[in-house]
Amino acid sequence: MALVVPTFTYEPVVNHSGTFRPIGLALHSCEGDGSQYGWFNDPAAQASSNLWAGKAGGRQQYVSADMAAWAQSAGNYTYLSLEVEGFGTPHWVNGVLEPPEPLTDAQLDTVAYALRWGHDTFGWPLRVTDTPGEGGLICHGYPTSDGGFAGRPDWGGHPCPGRTRSDQRAEIVKRAGGAGVALSGNTPASTDAVKAMQAQLNQVGVPGFTPLAVDGGYGPATTSAVSGFQRGMRLPVDGVAGPQTLAVLRALIASRDPWHLWDTMPTLKQGDQGPSVKRLQNGLNRTGTPKPLLIADGDFGPATFTAVEKLQTNLHVHIDGIVGSQTLTLIRHVLTVYGADPRSL
Repeated sequence: MALVVPTFTYEPVVNHSGTFRPIGLALHSCEGDGSQYGWFNDPAAQASSNLWAGKAGGRQQYVSADMAAWAQSAGNYTYLSLEVEGFGTPHWVNGVLEPPEPLTDAQLDTVAYALRWGHDTFGWPLRVTDTPGEGGLICHGYPTSDGGFAGRPDWGGHPCPGRTRSDQRAEIVKRAGGAGVALSGNTPASTDAVKAMQAQLNQVGVPGFTPLAVDGGYGPATTSAVSGFQRGMRLPVDGVAGPQTLAVLRALIASRDPWHLWDTMPTLKQGDQGPSVKRLQNGLNRTGTPKPLLIADGDFGPATFTAVEKLQTNLHVHIDGIVGSQTLTLIRHVLTVYGADPRSL
């Protein structure tokens, strides 16, 4: 089952590779207008991207968020890729050389939403980076010390998305609620970031306050609820959701929901590796399905594949050896019946 970013319309294409766990988001520029579906669904193109952000706010997803698109060569298995509509470099229009187009307000919100979703789903840091292999918001190319923009040779050499759009990344991180950024009634912040915080405050419940309207507006009710939360957590009370307040809020949610790590696991397939696979293997062992028990080494090999197929057979669901959201939910149900503590998995 595809891992689809909420609010994005899923339009799957044929151009992609296998599964991976991204550490950040790579920003690209289409250098043209319109959806990229037709181009990315053509095998001859040998190109694709996970996500697309339109100038007017359109959001499309072409490749599952846990699968590698063909966007940045050596970085394909490191970063989720996002193409933004329009021109990030000087371009000719009717014989006139036009300057680069900055990202629209709607595009800034779309990229910020995707960055925030990756932070909440995969643990990406909310920051700008120009160092390949480092988590955060990176560009296909990189800004140079002389004010220009250059391509990375092992990433295809494209100077994309250009200096103008690259320089907007600080604003994107701010809208995503990144480190060092405070959400308040006086600080520009993305509607999505404020909505996420309002939903989290409602989830933990602030004594003496009715649930907030999750509308993205940082008005008096939200300010009062943040102050109440800070008071209850013995934090400095100012009604501003700064990095410390947001970190405590997220930690409280995680502590109240011991299944948090399980519920946010990506789709897992044979060949995947990492902590999520190890958690799955421990969970399968607790169900008593594998015989002999799996070695919880974080490597989704043939034995784990067979155990998943056997469990899917027992649960009368589609048998494919792939652990998507349906299979994960059913495993969680079995583990809950058996009284398993998710923190021990």
